[in-house]
Amino acid sequence: TDHWLEKNNDQLPVKSATLLMGSELDLLSKIQKFICMEDREGRGSVASTSVGAQFSVQLSQLRARIDATVPHYIRCLKPNDAMAPDSFDSKMIVEQLRCGGVL
Repeated sequence: TDHWLEKNNDQLPVKSATLLMGSELDLLSKIQKFICMEDREGRGSVASTSVGAQFSVQLSQLRARIDATVPHYIRCLKPNDAMAPDSFDSKMIVEQLRCGGVL
């Protein structure tokens, strides 16, 4: 959560910010100091990317990185309820494998 506020500070279009700042509602007058607006009219194609767009790009990059890896798993099985050595309860092992999606 470090730097969460710094990362999620989308700026409002000028028209929206002007509308909010011109409001006479007490709540909006209290939060006016937190309203950030863009430097120009509208959100042209040069506007900074929104948090949603940044999240989408980061998620795509993460998916690509995960898809590029070849994960290997070691699945531990409980051989019996008593945890006794050299005693395997085959029904219990099959249930564990089914629950884990192996069978």
